[in-house]
Amino acid sequence: MSNTIIQIKRSSTTGTPPGGSLAPAELAYSYVSNKLFIGSADGLDTIAVGGKYFLDQANAAYDVINSAYGVVNAAYTSSNANYTLTNSAFTVLNAAYTMANANYVVTNSAYTVLNAAYTSSNANYVLTNSAFTVLNAGYTMANAGYIVANAAFDHSNTRFAANGGTISGGVNIIGDLSVRGNTYIVDSDTLRISDPLIYLAGNNYVSDVVDIGFVANYVNAGSVNAHTGLFRSAGTKEYYLFQEYTGEPESNHIDIAGNNFTLAVLNADIITNNLWLNNANAYVWVKTNFDTTNAAYTMANMNYTVTNAAYTMANMNYTTTNAAYAVVNAAYTMANMNYTVTNAAYTAVNAAYVTVNSAYTLSNSGYDVSNAAFYTANVADQHAANASYMNVGTVPSGRITGSYTGISEVGILTGGTWQANTVQVAYGGTGNTTFTVNGVLFGSGTGPLQVTDAGTEGQVLQANFSGVPVFGHLDGGAF
Repeated sequence: MSNTIIQIKRSSTTGTPPGGSLAPAELAYSYVSNKLFIGSADGLDTIAVGGKYFLDQANAAYDVINSAYGVVNAAYTSSNANYTLTNSAFTVLNAAYTMANANYVVTNSAYTVLNAAYTSSNANYVLTNSAFTVLNAGYTMANAGYIVANAAFDHSNTRFAANGGTISGGVNIIGDLSVRGNTYIVDSDTLRISDPLIYLAGNNYVSDVVDIGFVANYVNAGSVNAHTGLFRSAGTKEYYLFQEYTGEPESNHIDIAGNNFTLAVLNADIITNNLWLNNANAYVWVKTNFDTTNAAYTMANMNYTVTNAAYTMANMNYTTTNAAYAVVNAAYTMANMNYTVTNAAYTAVNAAYVTVNSAYTLSNSGYDVSNAAFYTANVADQHAANASYMNVGTVPSGRITGSYTGISEVGILTGGTWQANTVQVAYGGTGNTTFTVNGVLFGSGTGPLQVTDAGTEGQVLQANFSGVPVFGHLDGGAF
């Protein structure tokens, strides 16, 4: 049975088998909807149990989940990079604070020294002026020193003044630096911060009305000044990773509904029990699809079990059919024997009737019997050599050769070879002289026995649309 082909019902034009078209547990497949169906227990409905359609759905769910994973992973990567950038900025600011504090101490000391030098130079000037004539060369030298000291004072004054100023060189501050004001600007190519945690809105203890996060500036593809960053909105209480924002984040606020505010792509790995996509919890959707995929797997396993059961049933049907053939053949043999026995019984009854009738006739009239016996003996003597006159009795052994006519019954034949024409069905024959090799006999009413074509490996004996037995593969047909 290795080559047996079992074909279930199928259709290339109908998406769902109509109710009542499938017997209980009967399978069918639609190439239109790509679904596998089974007949309901009552045979009135059809149930979808599997197929390519559900497999495609499972694969699509997997692709969506994989894409969501890529998005979350990108968000994590971007967030980690922003953390590193912010930490570096804090390190740089802390170093700038230390440097500025150190420059202040140095500048203040220099101012004190230069002021003392100025006082001393002024005293020297008075003294030098008194001795101008004698010490003209010294006056000139002192005056030159005054000029140098005055220049040093001016330089120190421009370095860092109490009410502000500009430092053109590097500043190292050893100690704490407190910077108080509303605006802080760090104009540097590299910002390094050693503190591992950046604390924003440290004084926001009264209300929740400001946006909290960080913003960066860039020039977009349209040569327009734009902003990007990550912040928590005081209005929605949600975090936003954004880009293309053309407005300035004034008053600690970013308008998420204007200024070309656009959500940015986040590449990150995310571990979460709630993932909202398009105002829906994707976790629930993903779990549902997982359950659906798992159910599809279970259903496919059930389909395998059903198919295996169908194969077992088909094998049992083959065995049953083979056994039925053996039973039919045995019945045919028995019927033939019954025909022979019945024919012999008929002959015996007929002979008994003749005997009884003769006895009655003999007892009724001895004369008639004697006369009839004489006549019979005389006729028998005359026709002993002609078998055409015999209808009962035994032919002598010397008389069994030659051509005999007029024989209506022969009793039970125990030997010899039948060489006459075909025996018809009405007389217990088959109506045929030959049969197809490996064919199976089947009845045809009063006509000659029919025979199927020989089957091939894997085929089973089944009835066609007209009820005629034929060999073929199991085929559920179409719907």
